Amino acid sequence: MNNDAVLTKALNEIARLELINFRQAVAIEQLQNEISIRDQMKGGQNVNDTTNTSTEHEQKPSVSEEHND
Repeated sequence: MNNDAVLTKALNEIARLELINFRQAVAIEQLQNEISIRDQMKGGQNVNDTTNTSTEHEQKPSVSEEHND
């Protein structure tokens, strides 16, 4: 009985780890697809320059609005 319990516990742990690995692979694939789509939408511009510019423009109005209230 003891061997069966150890084997069952080991098989359950293997199944759990395989599920984690699968979920991780799916998440990585989704993120890679999102990055690819983002890059295609930017039309070949430098991703760092475009991202920084967009972020700066988005942050400045919200900061000034908070200070004006």
